Amino acid sequence: MKAIIKRRETIALIVLIITLITIYSFVGSKKEYLHMDEAYSYGLSNYDRVEIGDNEDFYDEWHDGEYYNDYLIVNDDEKGDFSPVYENQRDDVHPPLYYLFLRIFMEFYAGKFSMRPGIILNLIIQIPTILLLYAIAKRLFESKRLAYAATFFSSVSLSALSSATYIRMYALAAFFTLLTAWLHLLMMEKKKIFPYVPAIGLSALCGSLTHYYYLFFLAVLFLSSVIVFVKLKDKKILAAYLSAVSAAAVLSLAVFPYSIVHLFFGYRGQGAVENLTAAPRFLFSIGAYLIKVETFVFNHIAITAALICVSALVILKKRKSSIVFYNGKYAKFLFIPTAFYFLISSIASPYIELRYLLPVCPIISILAIYLIYGLILSVSSKKTACAVL
Repeated sequence: MKAIIKRRETIALIVLIITLITIYSFVGSKKEYLHMDEAYSYGLSNYDRVEIGDNEDFYDEWHDGEYYNDYLIVNDDEKGDFSPVYENQRDDVHPPLYYLFLRIFMEFYAGKFSMRPGIILNLIIQIPTILLLYAIAKRLFESKRLAYAATFFSSVSLSALSSATYIRMYALAAFFTLLTAWLHLLMMEKKKIFPYVPAIGLSALCGSLTHYYYLFFLAVLFLSSVIVFVKLKDKKILAAYLSAVSAAAVLSLAVFPYSIVHLFFGYRGQGAVENLTAAPRFLFSIGAYLIKVETFVFNHIAITAALICVSALVILKKRKSSIVFYNGKYAKFLFIPTAFYFLISSIASPYIELRYLLPVCPIISILAIYLIYGLILSVSSKKTACAVL
């Protein structure tokens, strides 16, 4: 019987993945506009310098399309030369892992420009991302059907479509964010070192080499985990965990020591610090990003969802009842780093852009659904709660 149930779940997940990848592929096939930063993704992965405008012959001369195309493509005589991946990121403001993957896919389209390398890379990343989102949702809801529905809803939002088709590092950052969160949940539940702690170290290493904002999420997750193990007086796991994360930090700096320059001395790092110390900007930025979430994560149904939650809370207060939450400790464990990431990235970001929130949008969506479900379940039946969702 267990084998049959497992087989059904596997088939359902395969159908879910095929459906979502088909949707993403369709949206990607309709992509016509290349954002400036997407052009940088291509250029930084293959050109011999960060800016095409740094060429000596760039100004005061007329150039044909081939001149600019050279910035975006891997020429046949450049195949196998991955040095621009590292050198350009050293001279720019991002770590190199995403650009390495993109360059590998660009090699298959040498000599011509195509959006396919970036789109295909994102589609491949989406497959494990969907699985991780489902695994986290199933752990929270303790229901495969609800986890399936929540994963589908989260994966067809405008933020998910943007993440899947925007040729930047955010899809990869979202994957490592979800992977890190999932591994921490498993570590907390199983109370075992192997294989979870080493896997967390590897995930932290890759995440830090993908996008610096990932560190906002990891930092709070790290502190929360340390506090938990200190309270449990589990010195063995605590020591292993501290060692794994420390090793990840050392290896990350060994692979890409320029992170220190980017974070503390680069124009983006200094700009982030200035934003964090500009108090008047706080409320404006947070409000602007809340609107982004309402639009791109919840597709303009956040107000309706909020009214449902408020109604449920009013009923609970009249009944003098408490809220029913499955695995509330897991939700809280995910909520704190996600909220911190949202607040810090909202304030530190140089622009009010959805992309800076993309790494945590899937978790925001799942947690919101979890909250709504718990509130409805507290005042009604499980059948009604599922129907409303």
